[in-house]
Amino acid sequence: MARSTSRHFAHTSCRAATAASGTPEETTVVKDVAIAGTLDAPTGQWDIKAGKFIIDYTGGSTPLDKTFAWVKAGLNLAGGFWDGNGIMSSTAAADLDYLHAVGIMDNNYEGSPIYSEFGGQTIPTDAVLGAWIYFGDTLLRGTVGGNIRRAAGARAARPGCAEGRDPIRRMSRENPTGDAPSHRGPPRPPCGTPRLT
Repeated sequence: MARSTSRHFAHTSCRAATAASGTPEETTVVKDVAIAGTLDAPTGQWDIKAGKFIIDYTGGSTPLDKTFAWVKAGLNLAGGFWDGNGIMSSTAAADLDYLHAVGIMDNNYEGSPIYSEFGGQTIPTDAVLGAWIYFGDTLLRGTVGGNIRRAAGARAARPGCAEGRDPIRRMSRENPTGDAPSHRGPPRPPCGTPRLT
């Protein structure tokens, strides 16, 4: 079992090309984050590697929207995966199976905390949580159901991906062509491509 470490900061500022990052499995606790550039086009990076972060916004408003914008920029769908400016993960970028991502969530659910502990740290209700995760790990627990993990790993090997068809979108009464997403859920990502909406 890996030892959990943590760093606490009042403010993290990412102005250089890449901010100084800690050990791969570290939990970083901050009160505020500033990444150079704009929300849509940051010029700095915060590499969380395989770690977690906590943004404690007690007494302020949630930074979830700006954190989401930085994670979306870090995903870098135009040029690679998880190697863009913003909040990124060099560990997820090195995953050639595309099974990992950076996930975020607000710990405050209608005034009650979702977690009281995260990454080995006691956390307040008002905190944005982030972590290197498996795709599908919506609660940042470090695991997903076996069916999701198997499906994600097998996606690139499924028939149809080489021909440009998305075999995950199955034909049904509501979706006779297999092209349009059914009413049962959001559209799925194309073969082997993560989707952040």
